[in-house]
Amino acid sequence: MVVVFIKQHLISMATFTSILLMAEVSNNSSNALLISLLATMAFTFFSILVSSLAKKNFVEPVLLGKIIGHYLKDAPTWLNVTLGTIIHFFTGYIFAEAHLWFYRILTPAWYNGIFLGLANGILGALIWYAVIRVYKNFMETHVANYLLQLILGHVIFGLVIVMMYAPPALG
Repeated sequence: MVVVFIKQHLISMATFTSILLMAEVSNNSSNALLISLLATMAFTFFSILVSSLAKKNFVEPVLLGKIIGHYLKDAPTWLNVTLGTIIHFFTGYIFAEAHLWFYRILTPAWYNGIFLGLANGILGALIWYAVIRVYKNFMETHVANYLLQLILGHVIFGLVIVMMYAPPALG
């Protein structure tokens, strides 16, 4: 099942990688939307991969959709997940803007991408821990594993942002 899942998403990952390598992003936050979209896509692909490997649901838009579904009881699942995806990508935009602001005072280097990703990951883990505690009656996820993958996903998010903001020189 994992191999089938991975094969289904290889095209998506290849497309994402191509966009990441070919996109030209200047060193200003006017391109924050593009940066945030690509970084949030990388984060989400990582969550999907870990979910598939762990056979658990760690995909943030789906988890957000469950919370929305708790309040919109008659809404179809696709609508809840769509709203969860919008919230997830909007949050990614806010976090990306924070990264770009910090790159005005920090050197935009891979180690700062990891540092900011860890900081955002810990903040995100604290927020999600509180959310899971509040909605524990219907949030079925392994909390420790989810929070660990959340932190690692934010590190990937941070690395993609720094790669887009200040692409490394190739060759």
